[in-house]
Amino acid sequence: MCRELSAVFTFAGGNLRMYRSPDTDSHQDVLELHGLVRGEDRCACVEYVCADYTRAHEPGAWKLILDDERAPSWWNEQRDAVLAQMDRLRGGLTIREDRLIIVGGGPYILAPGVHVGRMVRARILTMCERTTGGDHSTLTGGSYSTLTGGDSSTLTGGVHSKLTGGDGSKLTGGIRSTLTGGDDSTLTGGAYSKLTGGAYSKLTGGDDSMLTGGDDSKLTGGDGSKLTGGIRSTLTGGHFSALTGGDDSKLTGGDGSKLTGGVDSILCTDHGDHMHDARVGRDGILPGHAYTVREETWVLR
Repeated sequence: MCRELSAVFTFAGGNLRMYRSPDTDSHQDVLELHGLVRGEDRCACVEYVCADYTRAHEPGAWKLILDDERAPSWWNEQRDAVLAQMDRLRGGLTIREDRLIIVGGGPYILAPGVHVGRMVRARILTMCERTTGGDHSTLTGGSYSTLTGGDSSTLTGGVHSKLTGGDGSKLTGGIRSTLTGGDDSTLTGGAYSKLTGGAYSKLTGGDDSMLTGGDDSKLTGGDGSKLTGGIRSTLTGGHFSALTGGDDSKLTGGDGSKLTGGVDSILCTDHGDHMHDARVGRDGILPGHAYTVREETWVLR
C-alpha cells in the first residue's frame, strides 16, 4: 500500500518530470493514468513519508523513499532534484493560515491552530494539532488526526483519530478512534474505538469497542464490546459483549455476553441456528434474578 505523499518520476532527454494525483496515493493508478510502466528505466516510484505527524508541517519530519525493487540508472544523479520537488509539493499542500473554504485537492497538511470554515471534497493527510470545520463540512484526516465538524458534516479519520460532529453528521474512524456525534449521526469505528452518539444515531464499532447511544439509537459492536443505548434502542454485540438498554430496547449478544434491559425489552442470545430470547416486563423476569439459556447467564437488573 502506497504511503503518504506518493508520486511517479520520469527522466528522459535530460528532463525530470513528476506525475501524481490529488485523488489517489496508488503508484499503479498514476502509472496507468499516464501510460507508464513500472520497472522501466525512465520511471521511479517514490514516497515522501512523515516520521512524526505532530511535525508534519516541518520539512525535517519527512523522508524520501524509493518504492521500486531496483533504482533506475539515473536515480543517484537526480535524487536531490526529486527530493526538492517532493518537498515543494509538501509545502504547497501545507495550510498555515485560516481558510473560509477549501474545495477539492489534497492531501492537505493542516498546521497547528489552523481553522477551516468548510471543506468540500478535499483530502486531508493529517492535522498537526486540531482542525475545526463549520456546518456541512467534509473533513478527511490521516492517523492521529483531530477533526471537529458542525452539523451535517462528514468526517473520516485514520487510526487513533478523534472525530467530533454535530447533529446529522457521518463519522468514520480507524482503530482506536474516538467518535462523538450529535442526534441523527452515523458513527463507524474500528477495533478498540469509543463511539458516542445522540438520539436516533447509528453506531457501529469493531472488537473491544465502547458504544453509547441516545434514545432510538442502533448500536452494533464486535466481540468484547460494551454497548449502552437509551430508550427504544437496538443493540447487537458479539461474543463476550456487555449490552445495556433502556425501556423498550432489543438486545442481542453472542456467547458469554451480559445483557441488561429495561422494562418491556427483548433480550436474545444466538447459539448457532437457534435464537433464544426473554422479554423483560413488569410481570416478567424479576429484577436481580438470573435467567439462564444453554449455559449462558443473563443478569437482569
